[in-house]
Amino acid sequence: ENVDVVVMGTKGETSNKKITFGSNTLQVIKYVKCPVLAIPAVYDDVHPKQILFSTDYQLPYKRRELKLVSSIAKCFVSKVNFLYVSKFPSLSLRQQDNKNFLEASFCDNQINFNQESGEDVTKAINTFIIENPIDMLVMVNTRHSYLENILYQSTIEKIGLKIDIPFLVLQNLPR
Repeated sequence: ENVDVVVMGTKGETSNKKITFGSNTLQVIKYVKCPVLAIPAVYDDVHPKQILFSTDYQLPYKRRELKLVSSIAKCFVSKVNFLYVSKFPSLSLRQQDNKNFLEASFCDNQINFNQESGEDVTKAINTFIIENPIDMLVMVNTRHSYLENILYQSTIEKIGLKIDIPFLVLQNLPR
């Protein structure tokens, strides 16, 4: 109780060697109610200069969680890159409001908003990480959320989210 963030190292020890984050990490991400920072064993640079924050802009964000990301970015003089993946070119009013809230929450940080056309969010994230010098991935977890749709498919082999950078999962769950 009253934990600000869980930081854990991960070896990705699972039957599928293509997956960085193993079942223990995924269980912690799924059930812990505070942010979780999972750091792969192969990662040795602790100064994130480029942060990727993948979002669908559907969620009303919690200030406390956004402040954590903003503080990390400010401490390391990092740029926060927001990534929205959708087959629709424009945002709904709700999405635009949430995007505006993100912009206001990160007013002291260097930020960039990116939009990719398509439906395969996992592929878009992986491509963005490969094509840009991303040092940390940030996503938000809720019950039946955008993040769960990527992480908790019917079999863990379908995830395809293999990243060798720290992964910060913000929890949009009641504390």
